[in-house]
Amino acid sequence: MLEKKGKFNKIKVEVQDSGIGITNENLKMLFSAFSQVDNSTKKTYGGTGLGLAISKELTKMMKGKIGVESDWGKGSTFWFTIELKETLISPIVTEKISEEFVISHYFKTYKPYILLVDDNSVNRKVASEILKKSDCEVVTASSGREAINLVEKMIETNERFFDMIFMDIQMPDLDGIETTKLLRQIPNVKMPTVLAMTAYSMKEDRERFLAAGMDDYMPKPIRAHSLIEKVDELMKKKKFVNEPKDINNEKNIKNELTINKAEKTTSKINFLSSSLFDMEVVNQLKELAGVDMIASIYEEFEAEANDQINNIFNAMKIDDFKTIKSELHTLKGNAGTLGLSRLHEITKHIELKAKIDDFELLNIEMPQLLQEFELFCKEYPGFVKKL
Repeated sequence: MLEKKGKFNKIKVEVQDSGIGITNENLKMLFSAFSQVDNSTKKTYGGTGLGLAISKELTKMMKGKIGVESDWGKGSTFWFTIELKETLISPIVTEKISEEFVISHYFKTYKPYILLVDDNSVNRKVASEILKKSDCEVVTASSGREAINLVEKMIETNERFFDMIFMDIQMPDLDGIETTKLLRQIPNVKMPTVLAMTAYSMKEDRERFLAAGMDDYMPKPIRAHSLIEKVDELMKKKKFVNEPKDINNEKNIKNELTINKAEKTTSKINFLSSSLFDMEVVNQLKELAGVDMIASIYEEFEAEANDQINNIFNAMKIDDFKTIKSELHTLKGNAGTLGLSRLHEITKHIELKAKIDDFELLNIEMPQLLQEFELFCKEYPGFVKKL
């Protein structure tokens, strides 16, 4: 600590390395945006040249400075100062406050009746476990056609109708948008709220789904708290009472929804710097379904992902870009749902390029993805045993 003024402390942090060092000439340009010491066409060290410039601005915002001292050929010492205010709230207390949200038996008076439509068995299994744990009643469909048949049967038999439908977007035969349109064409029945549930996360994707007739949007990877909070939000908007509904009552309910305007942004992440497993997601799965369930899901994912990756490599041979995009999209969503951090990030990185038809580096990046998948296959049996 450099200085203390009341509750404010000025702290200095130094990070020393024994690398190649930096010349005096290059030190002058080091903290400028989009500049790098190695600017040759065959540069050894990659990057955008923004890291230190951003760090400089961050330290300014925290009333500090950043700098470096270096000896060419011997190494460098980077340092920064920041000003922090003392607080009585420890990180442990803060974490406990955030964990007060309890999923188990969340819906105590009225049990939401939900149709979950997804062609991917991993997504169906995880989302179903989360919803059932909160006391929702869940019916699943593996395709758009199956979902339509379920709804038509309920209408014919006058069974209790669904409170809401979670609809995957990307499905074979009938996709989520087409399925929703066909459901809304069923005569004399007011359809429940339909939520797009998809790994597409860019602003234009979300707006496209809403414009196509979806009532709301739920991004993947699936997170227990956000999923239950979304169900709770929609239940409150519909002003449900603590008694079952029938189809006749459903016709008279006004569908009042507000679009969640929070925009999800993406950032480029060095996937190699992250952990193989996201423990927050893994612990969530462990709490919901137990260790045996995690082992079962990982085994199922291994088989499905192996087929998906093989399909991508085969599609690359014949320039079948539609298949490449589709398989990447599914693989990314599953990896995120199961807490496979690095596999999720590299697949996400490749898919973002594929979405804008940038396939030039597929031959370089796909072997990296395969290597990451093989590492998962090697590590997960021992990882699960330790849970």
